Amino acid sequence: MRPDRPHGPRMLGRLAPDRLGGVLLGASVLVFLAGSGWVLADPATSYSWWHNMFSDLGRTTCQPSDGRWVCAPRHAAFNAALIASGLLMAAGAALLARRWGWALTAGIGGTSAGLVILGTFPSDVAPRIHLAGAVLTLPVPAAGWLLSALRPLRARCRASTPAPVRASLGAGALLLNLVHLVPQTELMPRGAAEVLALSIVVALLLFESYAAAGARR
Repeated sequence: MRPDRPHGPRMLGRLAPDRLGGVLLGASVLVFLAGSGWVLADPATSYSWWHNMFSDLGRTTCQPSDGRWVCAPRHAAFNAALIASGLLMAAGAALLARRWGWALTAGIGGTSAGLVILGTFPSDVAPRIHLAGAVLTLPVPAAGWLLSALRPLRARCRASTPAPVRASLGAGALLLNLVHLVPQTELMPRGAAEVLALSIVVALLLFESYAAAGARR
């Protein structure tokens, strides 16, 4: 007698978007990290993690920034990686929308749009548009993580990261973004604040990617 598997095909079809979304989300982060590493590995790159903005690696010309000389000969590769990462992230977030709920999906959607803007409009080409991209890339997802952990949105978000972790890391990332976008705060160097905020977002995305890609139910 053939075993009855009423949930097999239906469950596979229902979970496929989650798994594919997780894979695309992870790929987007890896593309971003690979592009960044490729630029930083160039001995001719002049950049300070402590003082410069991360997107300064996409500047098309060598010039001072925040009192430091910035030069990234491989800027084209970095900008291309930002755009590719943003597109992959947008696709992954769309597939994970039902799992995440609107707050977190909107936040990660903001990141994906911001990455595309940053890569398309480097800071030395279109500074105002670039600044808009910077706001979308980090503060918006931080707000998304925080909002997704608060009532009543918490019940609609099935993210794998526990709500208290989302709330605390989201709030921390928002504070760090305030430091890096508003120099007058002077709590710590802008570059260091941005790297810390970026690290939080990357870590959360990698965890969600792994959890979604390996989802079983």
